[in-house]
Order: sequence, then structure tokens, then C-alpha cells
Amino acid sequence: MSRQMLQKLSASNSLLLICDMQERFRNTIDFFPEIVQVAQRLLEGSKLLGVPVVATEQYPKGLGKTVAELDLAKYNVPVFEKTCFSMLQCDKVASHIQSQFSDRKTVILCGIEAHVCIYQTAIDLLEKNFNVHLVVDATSSRNRVDRFFAFRQLERLGALLTTNECVLLGAIKSKRKVNVAKITVSNTPFLVPKPPANLEDHFSVKINDTLYEIRAEDLIRIKELGRGSYGIVETMLHSASNTVFAVKRIHLTVNDEEQKRMLIELNTSMKSGSCPHMVQFYGAMFREGDVWLCMEAMDLSLDKFYRMCVDQKRIIPDFVLCKIARSIVEALHYMKQELNLMHRDVKPSNVLLNRKGEIKICDFGISGHLTDSLAKTINAERINPHDEAQHAYDIRSDVWSLGITMIEVATGNHPYSKWKTPFEQLKQVVMDSPPKLPNRNFSEEFESFKNFKERPKYKDLLEHPFLKRFENCENDVAAFINEVLNDANCGAVSEIASTLHKLSVSES
Repeated sequence: MSRQMLQKLSASNSLLLICDMQERFRNTIDFFPEIVQVAQRLLEGSKLLGVPVVATEQYPKGLGKTVAELDLAKYNVPVFEKTCFSMLQCDKVASHIQSQFSDRKTVILCGIEAHVCIYQTAIDLLEKNFNVHLVVDATSSRNRVDRFFAFRQLERLGALLTTNECVLLGAIKSKRKVNVAKITVSNTPFLVPKPPANLEDHFSVKINDTLYEIRAEDLIRIKELGRGSYGIVETMLHSASNTVFAVKRIHLTVNDEEQKRMLIELNTSMKSGSCPHMVQFYGAMFREGDVWLCMEAMDLSLDKFYRMCVDQKRIIPDFVLCKIARSIVEALHYMKQELNLMHRDVKPSNVLLNRKGEIKICDFGISGHLTDSLAKTINAERINPHDEAQHAYDIRSDVWSLGITMIEVATGNHPYSKWKTPFEQLKQVVMDSPPKLPNRNFSEEFESFKNFKERPKYKDLLEHPFLKRFENCENDVAAFINEVLNDANCGAVSEIASTLHKLSVSES
């Protein structure tokens, strides 16, 4: 495929292609409301400028029609059904373009998904020597990583990445009689989110009495710990201080809910320093649209740990269960007393441990102030059923979740069965009796620790006989954790040692 010199945008030489902006994608595509709004602007501008428009729908019987906001019938836009990815691989589309617009060699392209249908359409257009102007603020994917790299690859192949404002104002130049004021052009700030206040591309932190300035380029990636729609978590080595961070990279958008979640996590992490049962926070920085939260690196999460015990046919002893429960209660108590927050997402994957026997909670993104009456984001299987029925949550919801977590860790199984639908999930949690420990050799103290009818506050929990019985057992807990990790041959220590060895070899 040869790269060609792009011609200047001209309304008389251009064609707008809108790819698969359908109803079924409304709740799955990133920035969907924004790209629909921009597509509306492109349609209105194309009408005034005399630029013809062609649209496609991917398998509309299953994915629905084009969203009503675009109102394609109003603009007399022909819509073609397709079952292949590229718009040009649809014979009817290719024939229509060839027969009706053979003199137009510039295509303005937008729609979804950037890395699939848009990507393959653009490649086909480039191979046919079209000038391709890809409108990035009217194009998206489910995943931001896919969107980002699709844009980068297409740009290298010869497509011009542009915005609706560049397209419309550029096309207006060739239409002197068109009144610029008639075309509503506005910036799309969702593509360029501003960093949170006071967040720079570096931070300073004192490690072992030495002050370091930490920048992203100073960190060496060890491995990925996990990823989701909210962000990516990786272990990274700061070689100057020989410190390993767990770095959560959160892509910042102007979405109010996502910004609120990020700010809650940032603020909670910054204030967690005096609580030994919350992961240590080193600092945060802003880099290329992402917020980097640099946290203490632990060895693994509690859900992975208890599954290791199951695989090794080990029973987690009471003193370890006590340490887990006490650490979580201490952290939740600190959040309530010092930060006026409840966690709202207590579960084994949000509890971390290390070879020193330390157990700490993490992930404060959906923590809520105790004045909030309703938690919109929460795991239904860990909700107190009375709270679910009354639509009100207080710290007792976290206590309920703690009970569910302790049953899961002690037994090696989640106390609730799997559900086929969310409705089955809610029905079981709300209507059924609360889960109980199975008939096994659990101590009386542990069996009494989880009691639905007498769900106490944190200060009362800390005085429970089960938590008082093993109050000073750190060495025994550390020894048990090390036995499990050694048998599984895993943990952050071995990863760090391997990385340091590789670095020393490469430097030599």
C-alpha cells in the first residue's frame, strides 16, 4: 500500500461515510454520546455544504438500527445493511459509491468500532487511492486501547486524523457562499481531559531518608497485575531507590462519574498514610491523559491466596483468619473515623497481603461518604439484603461484606451460587436466608464472629473474642503465607529479583 499526498479538503470532492452507529452499541462504546453529537454536526454541515452521505448498519436485526438522534431519513441518507467489517466489502455500498460518486476522491470517515470496521474500511479506501480523513472525535471503540492504537496504525498507513471542526471549516473554504454561522461548530473537550488540580508529570517522595523525584520514564515495568474498564495495574521498579510500586494507570475523561471515582480514589489514597492496614500511597502524576497512582507493591490478593490454599489442600488456620478479619476491620474503622467514608466494595480481590504477614485493603474508587443514602456501584452478592430492600447503605453494609468475605476465604468457595441473570442474583441475596458456615471444625469464636442478627459496629467487632484471641500472631501469619507462596513458587519477591538480575545482566 503506497502512501499518497493528501489533497486539500474540498466539499465538491468529498463524501461522508458513517459506519454502524447503532442502538445496541449505546451502552458499550466509549464516548458514545459524544461521538453521536459530533456525527450530528457532521450531518448538518454536510447538508449545508452539499457533501453526500452514505451510512451502513452491521446486522441490524441483532444490533438495532442507527440511533434516532442522527435521524438519517431527515438528511435523505441511504443506509446499507452489511455483515462484513469493511463498508467497501459490502457490494451494494461499493457499487453505490462507484456509480454515484466516482468523481469524489476524498472520504470523511466516522463511526464504530475504530479498530474493526473503521480500520478495515479505511484500509480498503486507501488501497483504492482515496484520501481518507478520519474524524477522531466521531469515532470510537469499546476499549480505549483499541481506539488509540487503531488511530496510530491508520495514521502510519496514510489516513489523516482530524476533527469535526477541521473538516467543516476546511470544507467551508471551498464554498464561499455558505454562511459559517449556519454550521454549529464546537470543540469536543472529552478528547483532551485536563489533569486534576495540582497533579504534574512527576512527584517527590522520601524513601529511606532520601528524597526522590519520580517520573514515568524512571519506572521499569515488571508485569501487569490486572486491567479493566477503569484502568491498568502494573508492578514497576524505580531502580534509583530499588523500590517496587504497584502503579494504577487511570485514563482520565470528562465523564463526571469516572472523574468522581478517580478523585475519590486519589483523595482516599493520599489520606491513608497513617493506617497500616491500607496500602501505602507514594504519590501520583499525570502523563499523556492518564493519572498514575503509585502505591505499595504487595505480593498477591486474598482471592488468589485462598485459591492457592485450596489447590495445596491446606486449611487456613484460625490465627490467619483472625489476622485477615482484624486488618480489614481496622482499615474500615479508620476510613469511618478519620475519613468519614465507607468502602462499599469489600471482597477478597480488594484485600492484599505480603510475605511479612501484612494484610491491607485497596481499591477505594467507589468509596462513599456516610452521608450518601444510596450506593449506585456495589457488588450485589455482598450487599446486606435489608439495605438492598430499603435502598440505603451505611457501614453495616461493609460489615456484611466482611462476613461474606470471611466465609469465602475460610471455606474456599463463595457462599452464594452462580446466577444466570442479575435478577436471580438479587432474588437470592434479598429473599434467601443469609449464608452460614458449613459443618466443619471451625472454632466457636470464628463461628460466632459472623452473625447476621447482631451485626455490630467496628469498635465492637474489634473487641470480639475471635479477634482478641490471636491479637499478636504476625510471625505465625508471615510463616504460613511464606509456606503457601513458596509451594506455589510465586510472589513479588521472586519477580523483583528476576527483574533486577535481568537489568544487571543487560548493563554488564
